[in-house]
Amino acid sequence: MNKAQKIFAALMPALALAGCMTVPAGGGEQVTRGETIGFSASACFGACPQYSVTVAPDGAAHFEPRRFTAQKTPKDFTVTPAQYAALRDLLAPYRPATGAEQRIVPGEPRCARVATDMPGYGVTWTGTGGQ
Repeated sequence: MNKAQKIFAALMPALALAGCMTVPAGGGEQVTRGETIGFSASACFGACPQYSVTVAPDGAAHFEPRRFTAQKTPKDFTVTPAQYAALRDLLAPYRPATGAEQRIVPGEPRCARVATDMPGYGVTWTGTGGQ
């Protein structure tokens, strides 16, 4: 066995056990339940920040800057179970049924005010069965 194979063999039991671990939240609910939420902001007519953020139910989050952001490089960070729940609840009114897509565009009842130079936003919910 070479050195890399020995390291992999030593870490394999820990990695296998890590897949079984959960962190309980209030009320006995598992923190790892839920969907990964993705949010993106696109270009506008001007210098609007363009970026994407993904937040997993276990708290793992990633920020990916594109243009006009103070943070110039990608950044991984962690959110608390309460922060994940707050984001999930904030975006819940816009979540379509699983497997469906919903567009809210200018002129529709849910988007009565129309400003043509505004950025676009995208939200995705990805679970174990896909989007």
